[in-house]
Amino acid sequence: MGVAPPIRQMIRQATSALDEPFSNAAIRDWVVQRWPETNRGSIDADIITCTVNQQSRVQYTQNQAPRVAEDERYDLLYRVDRGRRVVYDPEVHGAWRIARTPAGDLVVVCDDVPPGVEDAPAPAAARPITQAQIDAANRLRGLLVGWAATEEAFDRLREQHPGFDLPSCLLKAAAINDLYSTRVYAVWRMAKHITEVAGELPDDPVEAVQVIGRLPDGGGGTRRSFASKFGHFFIDPNRFPIFDSYCERMVALHLGTEELVRDGTNPYRAFKANIDRLRELSGIDATYRELDRYLWLTGQYREWLDKGDEAQINSELRQLFEGPSPEAARALKALLG
Repeated sequence: MGVAPPIRQMIRQATSALDEPFSNAAIRDWVVQRWPETNRGSIDADIITCTVNQQSRVQYTQNQAPRVAEDERYDLLYRVDRGRRVVYDPEVHGAWRIARTPAGDLVVVCDDVPPGVEDAPAPAAARPITQAQIDAANRLRGLLVGWAATEEAFDRLREQHPGFDLPSCLLKAAAINDLYSTRVYAVWRMAKHITEVAGELPDDPVEAVQVIGRLPDGGGGTRRSFASKFGHFFIDPNRFPIFDSYCERMVALHLGTEELVRDGTNPYRAFKANIDRLRELSGIDATYRELDRYLWLTGQYREWLDKGDEAQINSELRQLFEGPSPEAARALKALLG
C-alpha cells in the first residue's frame, strides 16, 4: 500500500467516504481498516486536534498559539453532538479560532459573539458548589456498590493496620495502586520508601505528598495522585484532598480563570489551594471526601455526556449513566446544578 500518509490526511479521507454525521469510532474504524498499523490512540488525538470547536484541542502542539481556524491541515471537523462530527464549514458553523484569555489561557472561541469581544471571552467567574450537588453525589455514591465497598475497605485497612511498618505499608500501597489504578509499578519499593519516611513526614500535607510520592530511583517524577490518596485514606482524610485529573478539571471549571491558582512545579500545591478556595467561596460544610465524590462523579459524568461511548471512564459509573434508575436520574440532574 506504500507509505502511509499523516493521520490527519487519513481522517480527511475518512470524512469524504463516510456519511455525516460520523462518529469517532466510524472514523477510527475506517482508518484502521485501510492502514492496520495505525495507532488508535493517535487517531483519537488527531480527531480532537482537528475539531475546531473542541476546547481540549489546545492541549496539542499544533494548537498551542492563537490562530484562526483556517489551516486545512488541522481545521477539518466540527463537533455536532456527543462523539459525532461533520466536516467543518465556516459559513455554516461560524468562524472559529484559538485565542488567549487575559489570564494567559488558550481557549477555543467563535467570532459570532456580541460586539466588544475581541481577543477572547471575559474570564469565567467562579461558580460555587451547592449543598444540593454535594447531597446528590452522596446519594449516587450509595448506589455504586463497588465504589462504596472500596472506600469501606480502605477505612477498615486503616483501622486494622494503623501503623507504617513494612507489611502494613505494603498492604496499603498495593490496595491504593490496584483499586485506584495509580500506575505505581514498583509497589514493593514504594511501600519500603513510605516505611522509611513515615516517621519524618512534614506537617504540611503538600510537602508530605511530595515526600511520599518521590520514590528513590523512580525516574525523577513525583507520584502525587498515589501519594494524595495514600495520605487521604491512611494518614488524615481531613488534611489530604484526593488529587486526580477529573477533580482538578472540575475545580478549575468551578473557580474560573480569575480565581484559579497555578503552580507548574507542584500541581498538588495549586490543587489544594484551589479546592480550599472553592470550599470557602461555596460556603458549604463538606469534607474532602464529600468534595471528592462530587468532583470525581461530575467530572466523569460530563466526560460521558461529551464523548458517549468514546469516554474513558469508570465502568461502574458508565453502567449508572447509561441506565439510571429514576432515583439515580434525579441525582444526576441535581449533580449538574
